[in-house]
Amino acid sequence: MPKQIIRYTGFFSHRYHAWHHVLFWLLYLSFASALIHIFNGRVNFLYLPANVVADTGLVYLNTFVLLPRFLLKGKYEKYLSYTFISLIICLIISFIGTNSITGEWFKFGWHNTVSKQTFGALLSLATLITAIAFKLFKEQLNSEERIHELERAKLEAELDFLKTQMNPHFLFNTLNGILVLTKTNPSKASETIIQLSDLLRYQTYECSGDQVLLSAEADYIKKYLDLQSLRFPDANIQFEMKGEIGGLTIFPFIFLPFVENAVKHGIEKSEKNGYIRIFIEVLNKKLLFFVENTNEGYKKHKKGGIGLMNIRRRLELLYPECYELEIKESEPLYSVKLNINLAQ
Repeated sequence: MPKQIIRYTGFFSHRYHAWHHVLFWLLYLSFASALIHIFNGRVNFLYLPANVVADTGLVYLNTFVLLPRFLLKGKYEKYLSYTFISLIICLIISFIGTNSITGEWFKFGWHNTVSKQTFGALLSLATLITAIAFKLFKEQLNSEERIHELERAKLEAELDFLKTQMNPHFLFNTLNGILVLTKTNPSKASETIIQLSDLLRYQTYECSGDQVLLSAEADYIKKYLDLQSLRFPDANIQFEMKGEIGGLTIFPFIFLPFVENAVKHGIEKSEKNGYIRIFIEVLNKKLLFFVENTNEGYKKHKKGGIGLMNIRRRLELLYPECYELEIKESEPLYSVKLNINLAQ
């Protein structure tokens, strides 16, 4: 399948948003209690209420207002200025609130007051830095997810476009052949239309999803070759399939451009009886597709058609680093060998 695009669903995803806040403030209370014990020798929870209120306002003002409005937009000076001002206001609020609750004010001297303010400043600063770091981390995850979504949408649009290009190309070749048969052999033209109907049914209904069964795709190729046998009864067309294909899936129309190319250059342009041999084998979920055909007239059309250009692009998109494509041209044969690792 294509390079997999994963939507992040771990603990830091949006679905656990409420838990992020709960755990953050539980950690805050644990850290605050530890600081109170360090600065006072015991845990006095009267120091907490004012700090909790002030730090809560500081964190949410920064992460929901200042950070998205200034920091993420590159307005660093304004962000630092407003953050500094909000931190000072937070410290003033916590100082006034704490002393109002405890009634201490400057009761135990300046040294004790400075010590308590140091506690408040460390707690607020550590809380703010942690909140900013966590918010930036989540913003990075969200940004990567948005990029992945855009890549996925672009990939799907490109693959759909390539697939729709491929079908008209196939129809163009086949209908041209049927047109010739209506003039030379009407009964065979009727049989060919039935064969074409089966192929179109596969394209329309069975290929509506991303992937199809490998067995169905191979059967499609066989029916396509049967149709060509009706058009070219004197051609030597061989098809063989081996291995463990049951249950394996593949992206549709991976083989068709190579088969169409073999028909075009191995049969249609052959001055003598044309020859095509197609071999498909699967071993340990490793797929080998091989096609060989006579090479009459190929040098006059070196560039190749839209089908081959599409399939190269599709292989790059759908099986990155999981395929090998080898094309050989020699007298009098032209061959294509495609290996795909279906286990990845």
